[in-house]
Amino acid sequence: EYESNKQRIIHKINSDLSFYSIIDTFFVYSIPNDDLMIATKGIYQERYEHVQEIIKSQKRVGEVSDGYYWELIKLGGTYHLLKSIGSDSGVSMGALIRAETMLALIDVTDKGEALLTTADGRSLVAQVQAAMVYKEAYLELREASKWSEIQFVLRIPEKDILKSLPFFRLIITIVPILVLLLLIVGFYALQNMVYKPLMELTRGMRRLANGEFTYRLPEHPVNEVRFLHQ
Repeated sequence: EYESNKQRIIHKINSDLSFYSIIDTFFVYSIPNDDLMIATKGIYQERYEHVQEIIKSQKRVGEVSDGYYWELIKLGGTYHLLKSIGSDSGVSMGALIRAETMLALIDVTDKGEALLTTADGRSLVAQVQAAMVYKEAYLELREASKWSEIQFVLRIPEKDILKSLPFFRLIITIVPILVLLLLIVGFYALQNMVYKPLMELTRGMRRLANGEFTYRLPEHPVNEVRFLHQ
């Protein structure tokens, strides 16, 4: 019966592993039987030995972990996130995520850089599309994880930010031209509708003051100005 249950567990964790793209390894460890079962996307024997190291290093195997917290560990020279839980039946279950897999989720520009660091800024892994020239100004975004002692860092050269935003570049180019055209049209309309009629009215009043009572002001399309002319 134990072997039958063991095969069902192995089938289950292999099936779940194909569903969760970010997970590198699932493991189940039976404490009473000292039996370890794993499903991994990496090299099986290598991952098996890594999980054995984790089990040996834990002070109390099978202890229920704190909430959703993922522990940062180093296995075989690379960083991983570990989540393990225990049960009253003496079974410990867990999952491993490679740091490189998490960083691959971030899409950087051709000249950008993405890093995964510890909370104090120590680099764990980097994804660099091209050599960053730090003498140039760049935008840096940092976001700390709520569930582990890591943070994501994204660096993009300022001069390349708008290159990936053609719509905004077009807007920035067109808006000043449109504003200038509107100012010209507005000035022309203001001159014809207000300034020019006032000048004609002033000229007419001067001619009337000089005794030219037959003088008539020209017709104007604006009602208010036409009323003043009358």
